[in-house]
Amino acid sequence: MGRSIMNGSEPSYRAKSSKVTACKFVAALLAVAFLGGKYLVGDNNSSSNSDTRSSNEANNSRGKNKLGVVIGGNDADLATEVKGKDKIISSKADRPIIRHHDTPREHVTGDDDDDHNNSSKEIAVRNGKFPSLSSLTDGKNINSDVDWMLDFAIVGFAKCGTTWMMNYLRKNGRSSGELWVNQGEVHFMRKAEGPAKMVNLMYKTHAADVQEGTKRIYGVKNPAEMELEGSLGRYAQYFPHTKFIISLRHPVKWFESFFNFRQYHHYPHMIVRPTTKLIGECEPGYPYKPKCMTSCKTGKMDVCTIRANFHWALSRLGKTPMTSKKEKKLLQHKMSIDPMPNKVFIMESRQIIYNHPSAQNFTHDLHDFLGLDKDLSELQPYVPPADKYAEFSNKEAVEHLIHICDEEHDEVRKDLVRIGKDAATWITKYFLESPDVYVSSKEEFIKLMDDWGHDPCSKERRL
Repeated sequence: MGRSIMNGSEPSYRAKSSKVTACKFVAALLAVAFLGGKYLVGDNNSSSNSDTRSSNEANNSRGKNKLGVVIGGNDADLATEVKGKDKIISSKADRPIIRHHDTPREHVTGDDDDDHNNSSKEIAVRNGKFPSLSSLTDGKNINSDVDWMLDFAIVGFAKCGTTWMMNYLRKNGRSSGELWVNQGEVHFMRKAEGPAKMVNLMYKTHAADVQEGTKRIYGVKNPAEMELEGSLGRYAQYFPHTKFIISLRHPVKWFESFFNFRQYHHYPHMIVRPTTKLIGECEPGYPYKPKCMTSCKTGKMDVCTIRANFHWALSRLGKTPMTSKKEKKLLQHKMSIDPMPNKVFIMESRQIIYNHPSAQNFTHDLHDFLGLDKDLSELQPYVPPADKYAEFSNKEAVEHLIHICDEEHDEVRKDLVRIGKDAATWITKYFLESPDVYVSSKEEFIKLMDDWGHDPCSKERRL
């Protein structure tokens, strides 16, 4: 069962369910496990157990993580590569493929994971002697355990409050001395040499803190991580205990914010009208966040309604069973899935609004999730401007921004509400049931998700 963080001196977590269904038991006996921990959603049953997680040792020669996640390939490889015990199980022609491995994954409860990074760092320091940078990385490859170097990452989603979260935690870090959060976004993990760059970034801070006897929690921000090809697999391989903070937003409000952000900062490269051209994929045939920006042939600047399928990106963490037809019907995408042990704090952007019912325990619960000693500062009242771009200098770009509730965007909103309903269903019925997923004020959070199936522009439901 999922964990709901409650207010109080100690967080109240729902106990993990010990009940194992017959189908999961049979699946385990048949050893229908993930091939290298990486698969694609389709019609075949997978044997993922949401109450457990893998602890298989890393296989660096093949680019596998502790879960056996294969990294460095692309989705096309899944349809052509069949070696050794690896096998491809085909599904319907118009559906993705599930990749399995003949050897079942080893499962452990991992109750001591909260202390993993601290104990690993103490081991790495070895009697006060901090390891050299060259012993950890040669600049391109990782040579040793670096899991302890990154405690948390703000990994999604763009225009959902990630910058607010970064600044909020940085401010608390300056006052408490207990947090270090990099200023700006870190885009390393999308490339093969990314983990080495991450180690280089974190090393000086860790080394200085060890010399001064300072203990802190270390974090970074990249709101696109969940949608990038390869990023999650690299986290799973090198930073499997890094905690993820993931913020969501009503798809309609997200689209308006994201469109205007791209339009303003990249005008006139982006398609202006009609917004119906942005319904569906960003770039044909590529399921991830596009690698192009101003060079995208479509001119969409990676803005499209399909990216509002936040549940598709969340499913890549492998936290749910994905064995039922009902669940798989909600996950018709072709992105890779990298089952990983990383714990997740999931939130909806309205939970940071002062005095909102869902924000009542937010700072306390985030504090507990990160494992901090000192309290985080309380939320402060904030009234957003009616039009934050009105005072900006690029007046020509401002003229081409949208107000999503205008009639010309009716079809876009209709598609986004349809997506929102599916996303809310999967998140509340499946994702929240994972023991690795934490949420503040669960009942209020679910109420926010229920809004996603309704048009926020309707008079009775304006957000």
